[in-house]
Amino acid sequence: MIMMTPRIFAISALAASILAIPPNVFAEPIANNSSLADNGTASEVVIRDDMWQNPALINVAPKQVSVNSNNSGGLVTNLLGQRLGAHARPGQADLFWGMGLSSGMVGTRLGVELDNSSDLPSPNFLGEPLYTSSPYDNGTDLTSVDIQEFDEYDNFRNLELDLGAVLMDGGLSLVGRVGSTNDTSGTAQKGSVTNNFGAGDGGTSTGKQYNEIDELNETAASGLNLGLEGQFYLSEISYILGSFRYGASTVETTNRNNSRTTSRNASNNITSDVGVFDETVNTEENSGLSAGLGIGLIERTEQITMRIEQMAFLTSVSRSGEDKVTDDRFIDYQDNANNVINPNGVNATSEDSELIINLPLRATIEGAVSETWTWRGGLEADLMQFFTEDDEATAYKVNAAGDAFIEDFTVTSADSSTLNVPDGVNTIFGLAYEPIDNLTLDMVFNQAFLTSGFFNNGLATEFTLTYSF
Repeated sequence: MIMMTPRIFAISALAASILAIPPNVFAEPIANNSSLADNGTASEVVIRDDMWQNPALINVAPKQVSVNSNNSGGLVTNLLGQRLGAHARPGQADLFWGMGLSSGMVGTRLGVELDNSSDLPSPNFLGEPLYTSSPYDNGTDLTSVDIQEFDEYDNFRNLELDLGAVLMDGGLSLVGRVGSTNDTSGTAQKGSVTNNFGAGDGGTSTGKQYNEIDELNETAASGLNLGLEGQFYLSEISYILGSFRYGASTVETTNRNNSRTTSRNASNNITSDVGVFDETVNTEENSGLSAGLGIGLIERTEQITMRIEQMAFLTSVSRSGEDKVTDDRFIDYQDNANNVINPNGVNATSEDSELIINLPLRATIEGAVSETWTWRGGLEADLMQFFTEDDEATAYKVNAAGDAFIEDFTVTSADSSTLNVPDGVNTIFGLAYEPIDNLTLDMVFNQAFLTSGFFNNGLATEFTLTYSF
């Protein structure tokens, strides 16, 4: 399913029909103290227009250095008349660029996230490290394990490019987004186990068995996301929101379990030599379109800022799945007459479509209680969720010749619809403390703070320290 966010916009002819609004009316609402720190703290609590929503707003962000308790940090500065920013955390980096125009500003964000890991598991069941061969005496038999390959890996890459513009002296905000994700993870093992029967504790061997294995469990996923987002201020206290977003992904899962077992008697003659080969591939194709439209209200006094956003999203998602047998054999290396070659090919398919309507609401308040303390609070709720789904699955069987799969029957489930009115509301709280000029400490607490205490929920210890210059 493609991701939905409450700050996405698809500009229609309505924007062009309201150009008579005087300039500079929207300059204050759209700026709103954009900051790198907002992505991890303030904007997590309250609705803000910042450079993470639209990279063009780096032009109104203060020059700053910030650090966050989640091991991230960033810098915003000027260079040759351009606005530059950088934000980094383990495995992830974001680069910002911005420039002012005569009646607005433009900016970009390039985000890169990489996670390439390859981990060896703990020692094998014999207590020996991997990649070694060592006999184990259980008092009756001798067992040797030789692991030639054992890898648990996850290679993840995510690229994002945002192009933003703020026009009409701050009244119109547009963002185009492109994202690409690739993730390959799994485990691979190759090796052998040798059992020398009766040779334990100095005994005489009665025979040997050699087991060779080749196993793979891998999932490879790739996806592409496109979006157009923004907002348009109708007045100093109201604005419209909307979006259009497309996403597509492919997920392929491969499971391979191959083995060969060779048995010898006490005279070292082969008594049995067979192999079992089993490999399947599951492929899933996903695509989705999401369109949203909403309205926002904002009210400011000297000490307090209140904002409410109500969105309506319509999302259509389609999926198709395919199960395929790519290898299914039993081989007797001593007598080919015993070989069994089962058919390869597609042996199951599925089709699924969903239509989703939801109405997310977000309301926030931010107030300065003194020159050094600012309190924040916010709530989120989905006022309605409507789902309609249609599923179809096709089963296959082996044909009369036994060499291929053919369609057997199709099961189509009736359209199912569900209307939910969620009764839960997510609340979150935060505060800012400015002990000296230009130095701000932002903190976030989720609703567990009210019931579990300061140190018993994950967000209670999240903070960002920002120095502006």
